Amino acid sequence: MLEELSRFSSHHGFPRAKALIEATDGGCDNIFEATVLWIIKSLYSGRVVTQFPIAVEDHIYFGDIVLPDLKVIIEPDGRKKFGDTEQEVRENTGKWLARQHDLTNTGWRVIRVRWHDTEDLVTFRTNIAAQIQIEHLPLTQQSLRLWAEPRQQHVPRTQRTLK
Repeated sequence: MLEELSRFSSHHGFPRAKALIEATDGGCDNIFEATVLWIIKSLYSGRVVTQFPIAVEDHIYFGDIVLPDLKVIIEPDGRKKFGDTEQEVRENTGKWLARQHDLTNTGWRVIRVRWHDTEDLVTFRTNIAAQIQIEHLPLTQQSLRLWAEPRQQHVPRTQRTLK
């Protein structure tokens, strides 16, 4: 992905896109999860694990993005989470409710994130920090660099026309 991205190195969003890709891992199913992971890593310098197994009685659940030391699970809910048909939605909703109940009853806090929550990344980052209650934790320089505003490359005045 970095090789493909390098073709667009002059784009104003290149530094942020590169940081996002470098911060992700193989546990992310899609760009939505990778974006949420990037935000979490820019806020929290502790251990962050994707697809983290959590044993509850005779079940093993996998948290999409987990802060194990805080017992927090962040679940990005994509558009296909519950299925396409009414029957699939009914079955998957029941499974989801049972999973949520099991995790909550064993002390885990589950934070659900929807795609449209990330439309404004600055607002999303502020909201997720409040939900996770981590604003008081010290951040590493790497965490701060993940969120740093991309540096604007100088564009000559003659090239600043509207398209």
